[in-house]
Amino acid sequence: MCRFSPKIGLVKAIVVASDRIFTGHQDGKIRVWKTSSKYPSIHKRLGSIPRLKDFLKSSINPSNYVEVRCHRSTVRLHHFDAVSCLSLDEEAGILYSRSWDKTVKVWRISNSKCLESIKAHDDAINSVAIGFGGFLFTGSADETVKVWRRESTGRGGATRHVLVQGLLKQDSAVTVVVVSEAA
Repeated sequence: MCRFSPKIGLVKAIVVASDRIFTGHQDGKIRVWKTSSKYPSIHKRLGSIPRLKDFLKSSINPSNYVEVRCHRSTVRLHHFDAVSCLSLDEEAGILYSRSWDKTVKVWRISNSKCLESIKAHDDAINSVAIGFGGFLFTGSADETVKVWRRESTGRGGATRHVLVQGLLKQDSAVTVVVVSEAA
């Protein structure tokens, strides 16, 4: 059985894709692992998302910074709080990461590039579900479920997500969202 080292931060989310495993961590990072074809229980760490070179490149431009807690700022490219959920749309080649920092990040799997950062909710995002036709459903501690539609911008395979509607406002946090393919 594979064991992820505690030195790399508490694992909050795991998603498996053919020969790779993506893990979301308490420290706000996403780590990528490759499974060994010879020893399936052995996993080799390939790196982190975002890649260091992408992070450094983004940190040069002041417009890539967002204000976070206590008047601090950080590069918009990465999560500054725990990655609470990961979802994979293998058909589209996209990994979605959700965080307690109230954002959803959209990553292209083939090159680990951040395609989009969405300020999705007013509180921590607990759950996400990928629906049919490019729809994304998010559930949050702000007591809401939101529906987003993925659209292609036509520029180099870039995508963006547009809020379609808020489905629900309840009296407590939304902790799980499940979408049926038959719906």
